[in-house]
Amino acid sequence: MTTNAPQTLAWEPLDSAHILACQRVPVPSVLHLLPERYVQNFANHPKECCKNPHNLEAEAWYSTPLEQAKGIPDLYKFHCQCGSCHVRFCVGGDHPADPAKKDHRPFWEVR
Repeated sequence: MTTNAPQTLAWEPLDSAHILACQRVPVPSVLHLLPERYVQNFANHPKECCKNPHNLEAEAWYSTPLEQAKGIPDLYKFHCQCGSCHVRFCVGGDHPADPAKKDHRPFWEVR
């Protein structure tokens, strides 16, 4: 029996399997924590509203219970005022070609 269900990437669990790590906050309040390439991707987005960090809110998620046990989120969801949701997967750790570069996984607390 075949299904018409869309294929997913092997590392990408269903949204229902994700575990919230950090509550949604305006991007400008966590901009200093985000990897530079995330900020650059905002500027390169084709939609004008998605280019402006002031139109975005960020959430951090654990993709699996194993990542939750590590205590460092690995999925970042950016919600725009237009309704778009941009998802970034962050492996983190050392850069493969340049040991001086590190891709840190940001974490924040809402008080």
